[in-house]
Amino acid sequence: MKTVALLLVVLSFLLGAFLSVLDPREVDWALLVPVLVIGLIGLVLLRKAQRGETQSGQRLSGDMQTLRDSLDAILANLESIDARPEPLPVYEARFEIDRLFRDDLNCFA
Repeated sequence: MKTVALLLVVLSFLLGAFLSVLDPREVDWALLVPVLVIGLIGLVLLRKAQRGETQSGQRLSGDMQTLRDSLDAILANLESIDARPEPLPVYEARFEIDRLFRDDLNCFA
């Protein structure tokens, strides 16, 4: 449905551009208005498809699982840093944090 909606919008744009340059002094509104209506229908269908996608329960549950997994990995890395017998050198901390947390923080974000 999303692909059909995008095709309607693109075709409407292209046809509208073509029709508007056929005659430099006058636009044939009898042809242009139906093309614009088709484009609006495509936009409505696209918005409807996107809204249905974002409200999908399966997608939301998958996103929640990704958040849980990321937080679990972040917690495990924090515990491993805290459990080290020697303290983390201050000037090396940013490299260690970047190495351990980058992927999980990107998934979380």
